[in-house]
Amino acid sequence: MWDLRVRLELPGIPALRRWVGENRASLVLDIENVLNLLNDEWGAYDAGPLFGQAAIVRAALVSAADLASLGVEGAAALTGDASRTHCRGQGDCVYRFNSFRDVSAAFPTAARSVYRIRLGFRIDL
Repeated sequence: MWDLRVRLELPGIPALRRWVGENRASLVLDIENVLNLLNDEWGAYDAGPLFGQAAIVRAALVSAADLASLGVEGAAALTGDASRTHCRGQGDCVYRFNSFRDVSAAFPTAARSVYRIRLGFRIDL
C-alpha cells in the first residue's frame, strides 16, 4: 500500500497577528492507498487462513499390510479406534492422499483494500 501526502504552506492570517502574533496556515491532502485510487485491482489486500487452518489435502490413514496386498485404491481407510490397534510400530501405517485442493483460500478484505482521502486545514499559532 502506498500513501501520498501533499502539504501546501499558506501565509498566516493577518487578522490573527493582532492577538496571537505570528501564525502560519497549511492545507494538507492525505490519500491512503493511492494505487487503489488509480485502479481498483491495485492496492488490494487479500487475507487467508492462518497456518494449519486451510484444508489443502484430504488423506486417509491405511495399513501398510493392506496397501501391499490390495494396492493403493483397494486398501480401506482406518477409522475410529482402528489406527490404535493396526499402527503399533513405525511403518505399520501410511497416509494415502485422496485429493489436493489447488484453489486459493485467499479472500479480499474490503477494509484494507480501499482508498481514503482526507483534506485538512491547519493553523499554527
